[in-house]
Parts: sequence; C-alpha cells; structure tokens
Amino acid sequence: MRKEYKPVIAYVGRIDRQKGSHLIEHAIFYALAQGAQFVLLGACPDPAVNARFWYLKHYLNDNPTATRRSGFDEGLAHLRYAAADMLVMPSQIEPCGLSQLIALKYGTVPVVRAIGGLVDTVFDRHYSACHPDDRNGYVFHQPDSPALESVMARAIGVWYSCRKSSAG
Repeated sequence: MRKEYKPVIAYVGRIDRQKGSHLIEHAIFYALAQGAQFVLLGACPDPAVNARFWYLKHYLNDNPTATRRSGFDEGLAHLRYAAADMLVMPSQIEPCGLSQLIALKYGTVPVVRAIGGLVDTVFDRHYSACHPDDRNGYVFHQPDSPALESVMARAIGVWYSCRKSSAG
C-alpha cells in the first residue's frame, strides 16, 4: 500500500479577530480543499470566536486531516511547529510576531500577511526584492480571502511540485 503524503499547514497562537480569525477559518477549509492537512492550536479569549471554532472542531471532528486543540500548551506548540510544512499567520495586527521566527527555526515555511513584524522577517519566495537565498516564506497584503487563497495556492503548489520532483 502506497502512503499518500500531504502538506501539513498549522496555526499556533491566540485565535481572535486581531489574529485574523475569519482568515484562519478560511485557511482551514482552503487547505483541506487543496488536499492538505490542517492543525490548529490556540485559545480563543472572545466567547463568540471561541464558539465558532468549537463548532468547527465538531463539524470537522471526523475529518482525519483537520485537528484543533483548545488552550495553549508550549510543548505541543513546538511539536506542531516542527511537524508542519507551513505556518499560516493572517494577522490584522502584529507588532512583532514570534510564531514566524519559531517556525523558521524548525524549517517550517511561514505564510504571513504583510503587516508589522511579519513583513520585516518574512520575505516572499516569488516577489521579494531581497536576494533569492534570503527568501524564506510567502507574503500576502490584503486582509481578505482571495489574497489568502492566492498565497496559499503558491505555497501548496510549490510543496506539491517539490514533492513530485523528489519522488522521481
């Protein structure tokens, strides 16, 4: 039996409107539609957002390619960073950002919105003006679903094309 490999996309952090909760939700469904897996670890301080993400957990409960763990566990967070192929960060506000730096430490490719510290530390693979060797992720600018889908399509597409070429 041949094992099917799929990219693992993660979100690790606080789940609220400032972090782009509507885009995190969209990223889950987009990733699954593209044949990827999605893992989410985080706490929701806003009761309405928390209720929505608990609903999603139960809705996707039988889907083996989507998992959510409520609350925050530092050890589990590092395991998620290390196991993921990509980390999505669609923040609306992000003064500094540590998650993308932790992801880079583990070799996980950050997929981020161009804001605050994210745009200062993640350089788009295709569109950055920096040297190609310094490009380390994927960046989108507009805080909306089409922009998120576009950047995720590029990241997932590269994952699949690299996987295909290495399978030989």
